[in-house]
Amino acid sequence: MDFANIMHCTPLFWIVFLLFNQSYISCYHLMERHNTVSYLKQGDLMLGGIFTIHWYDKEDNSCTQIRPLREMFRVEAMAYAIDQINKRNDVLPGYTMGFQILDDCGTEASSLAAVLHFVPGDIHKDPKLDECECPGLEDKTKIIGIIGPPLSTNAIPTSKLLHLFHKPQISHAATSDELSNKDIHTYFLRTVPPESQRTLAIVELLLQFNWTYIFTLNSAENYGRNAISNFTTDAINHHICIAARLEISSSVNTDDDVDKLVSGMISNPHARVVVMFSLTREADMLFAALKRANADKMFTFITTDREALDLGQDGHASAASGGLFVGTIKKAVDGLEEHFNSFSPKDHIENPWFLEYYSHYFNCSDRTSNCNDSFHIRESRTYAASVVDAVYAYAGALHRMQNESCQDNNCDKFMEDAMNGDKLLRYLLNNTFDGVNGKTRFNSRGDIVAQHPLFVLQFVNDKYELVNVGNVDTVNHVVNINGSINWNTGHSPPESRCGEPCQPGEVATFRKDGCCWDCWTCYANEIVNENSSKCIECDEGFWPNKDITTCEKILPTHLQWTSGVAICLLTFATFGECVVVFIIVYYIKYRRHLVIKASSRELSAILLCGISVSFGIIFSFIAKPSVSSCFVNRLGFMLCFTIIYAPILSRANRIYRIFSAASNSAKPPVMISPCSQVVLTLLLILGQLVITLIWVMLRPPGPVEMVPVRTQKRVELSCNITEGEMISSVCYNLLLLIMCCFYAFKTRNVPDNYNETRHIGWTVYTVLVIWLAFIPTYFAIKDAILKVVILSMAIIINAWDNLLFMFLPKILTVTRTTTAAPSNATAPPTSAMVSGSG
Repeated sequence: MDFANIMHCTPLFWIVFLLFNQSYISCYHLMERHNTVSYLKQGDLMLGGIFTIHWYDKEDNSCTQIRPLREMFRVEAMAYAIDQINKRNDVLPGYTMGFQILDDCGTEASSLAAVLHFVPGDIHKDPKLDECECPGLEDKTKIIGIIGPPLSTNAIPTSKLLHLFHKPQISHAATSDELSNKDIHTYFLRTVPPESQRTLAIVELLLQFNWTYIFTLNSAENYGRNAISNFTTDAINHHICIAARLEISSSVNTDDDVDKLVSGMISNPHARVVVMFSLTREADMLFAALKRANADKMFTFITTDREALDLGQDGHASAASGGLFVGTIKKAVDGLEEHFNSFSPKDHIENPWFLEYYSHYFNCSDRTSNCNDSFHIRESRTYAASVVDAVYAYAGALHRMQNESCQDNNCDKFMEDAMNGDKLLRYLLNNTFDGVNGKTRFNSRGDIVAQHPLFVLQFVNDKYELVNVGNVDTVNHVVNINGSINWNTGHSPPESRCGEPCQPGEVATFRKDGCCWDCWTCYANEIVNENSSKCIECDEGFWPNKDITTCEKILPTHLQWTSGVAICLLTFATFGECVVVFIIVYYIKYRRHLVIKASSRELSAILLCGISVSFGIIFSFIAKPSVSSCFVNRLGFMLCFTIIYAPILSRANRIYRIFSAASNSAKPPVMISPCSQVVLTLLLILGQLVITLIWVMLRPPGPVEMVPVRTQKRVELSCNITEGEMISSVCYNLLLLIMCCFYAFKTRNVPDNYNETRHIGWTVYTVLVIWLAFIPTYFAIKDAILKVVILSMAIIINAWDNLLFMFLPKILTVTRTTTAAPSNATAPPTSAMVSGSG
């Protein structure tokens, strides 16, 4: 055939040239690469089938060795499904379906040639085509739609070509996401889910086993590159890092190239999982290189292409052992396996490739007992269900079209509509058909959504087989493992991550390479965000839960009645109250004793009242903070010191003024009577009361929750006493104390029988030391409970100090004098005058 004769095929020539720009674009070259042998069964409605039955040998430029037996099973699945439909009366009554199946040998050119065989006959009406010697283009059949080809690399160009002829195409195995683009692949549909669904399933699988640092490997063609590109996007979105993206081409790479690639994989000790989107030839080259490097037990492979793992016939399955295959749910087709296994070379002459299969795989060409026993296939290892579903999809759409087109028994329009690819496509997309897997429907992109069974390649019954061990649910993000997995790398799943898993409360900080990470511990009051990449501080008063994922409110704490410190404080306070009662009773009993009378009974009563308030306020301090208890605390704390030091100051001042006046004049000073002393004392107490009431009005009493340290799980319930209120009140009482010290120091040299000032001195000097220790300690600490304890101890010590130095000496003196002399013994008049009597 010369070039001029090729140009007689002008429409086909230019279509193929403009679309594909291949070196084998002529009709002759296309048909030379294409095996023109076909499996044909006539019918009213014909379907074309494109299956990959032989291997293509690029050196011989021809289709040579026959592929595995399952390919033949898929061919027979199409014939079986059409035969079953023709036997039914409820589907396409009055019409039969037929088919013509061609072999594309797995090459784009042969697939295109097969499509050109199936396109409508009216494209050949150009008169010049009468002289075209292009075998296989004769208009022998009326093909309404096509099933296949199985490989995405072949389905993509054939879909583009069928787009020009408006012919629907349903593939039973092509999974490339590129085919979901309806702007380019308008007439393409498939009965398997697209690769994007299965790549998501792989991501779920990686996350399940915490494989976050992996290799990817793809074959150097559209399917492999597109699939790995989509997977990479999903992986990055789920924080899965890719150590290296590897690519193999059986037409470009040599064994040395693949050996170097494997050497690079081995040198990375952290990545031990390989996600693979590869054709069988490229996968075979990789596994062969792994065996040469004695690394066939080092990696675990994950793929959506079962052929990439099913390498037992090539002797490399041991390197793929333990590999995971994410597939689609494929139920058995009722009766198909029995139907297929009943064939023999003698009684199945319709299939032109059957005898070749029989001879190649069973080494026999006639029906013998030996051949018959050997001939068996397991349907679960094929895409037979997807092929049958494709046939059912066409039959269901055609049946619905028939019901709407045939009016008054006139079905001429139905046949015309069936040949209209646009109308048939609409029926296909808007039709729910009964498939092998149940009710099935195409979405707007011509895809179906399916579940994903999980298989593992294992050595079972002296051979390698894909064993179902569970499934992957991409809708609910769940991986269900129902069986045991014999990992290629050992008894437990391999580790494939560039860093140790971060523990709860830790975040991953990635290094410069963006893949490896270090774990950093968050502060105690921080939680970890959803992707474990950031520490988030809890609000004040909240604390991380056990999982360190959410913040929970902290229950506030306060000083408990049952705590050891509280019991000790209450013990001293109770005992002190008992002592106060005893002193009051004692003073009442000996109220006429000159020592009692000389000690200013009125001021002593006020002093005992202040000591009693000091002991009593301890009970309010330990009680749970509330509005009432906080009011008592603020009022009682401020006043208890004043009620004690106001009468002491009045007494010390009176003694000082008496002796100062005595040295200058015989006339006694004014306001030294008991009544005057009580008034002066009450005025001093009133000053503190005014200060306290002003603060109470400015900030009403009540409990508040305080966090002493943000990084500790502690919230304290305390009364709202401000530092300003504390300072103003403490300064007032400290002023009283200093004045007491001043007058005690000034009167230190009075005669011994006026030793009341000596007792006052001992008291105020001791208390001054206590205050010097208490004040900085109280304001320095932040713990509210500890503040209550410190404050309570200061009050108790202060009260006991006054009991010991102001009252114990008088009681001892009274007891001693009443024992040695009558109770009405008198004291010197001057002493009585100085001390004051009632």
